[in-house]
Amino acid sequence: MTPAQSNFLTFDQLTLEYVEFGTGSEIALAFHGFGRHAEDFRIFQGIQNDRFKFFSFNLFHHGKSTAPTEDQPLNKQKWAEAFEVWLEEQGWQKVHLFGYSLGGKAVLSLYEILPHKVAGLWLFAPDGIKKNFWYQLVAETQYGGDLYKFAIDHPEFMLSMIRYLYKVGLIKKSTRKFILNNLVERDKRQLVYDVWHTFKKVNPNIPRIVTSLNKNPIPVHQFFGKYDRIIKPELGLWFGEKIGQPEHVYILDQGHALLTHATLECIDSITKKA
Repeated sequence: MTPAQSNFLTFDQLTLEYVEFGTGSEIALAFHGFGRHAEDFRIFQGIQNDRFKFFSFNLFHHGKSTAPTEDQPLNKQKWAEAFEVWLEEQGWQKVHLFGYSLGGKAVLSLYEILPHKVAGLWLFAPDGIKKNFWYQLVAETQYGGDLYKFAIDHPEFMLSMIRYLYKVGLIKKSTRKFILNNLVERDKRQLVYDVWHTFKKVNPNIPRIVTSLNKNPIPVHQFFGKYDRIIKPELGLWFGEKIGQPEHVYILDQGHALLTHATLECIDSITKKA
């Protein structure tokens, strides 16, 4: 399938590419996972009797989106301000936010700063509910960042270390497989570094989000894969209990890949008023 013509949201030094699809009356902004593309969400076109019109974004370092420079680092306030201005330009009072994996962190951070602009959250194995150890090491410590940057061009030591940690039982087979799949190729190693460093200050404050959702509830639908060992369903169950919406946690007979026809069928089974 040939990708649809893209448009761009621009704000300050930020440029975000997006594609549009669907003809529904409710607006949905969608954010994909690591190494993926805005087109991934097209599978949801027409869900719930064509309820939504989607604006699906390529995150920084993906597609034609342009990341901020080192001297103008991204933070949650700038991230949210870019969308607040854009939403005002479009004349939209409230929107739904869809986020898969890495996109879940982007969505939760938007909600944290702009809760009054959000009508509903749709989270698919979302990053951001709990910080990943490897992310903290690489993105938030000088030592970890320097070590990983060195490993981009000299991966032998790091790959050997991952295999050793698996051998002695400190990481699971699924974690080892995920890490190695994202580190074997140089381009993927570079993408991990670029994405994690760009988003290192865009981390949702979960206690603040929980407080906000309990004070002014909106529907929060969470979807997890039963066999996902990267972002486990237990996180969604915990978050669902904290916000008083355990009935909106859906555990599917899948792994981490959740933008699928099976997930589409699950969404269609949820009534519009849920």
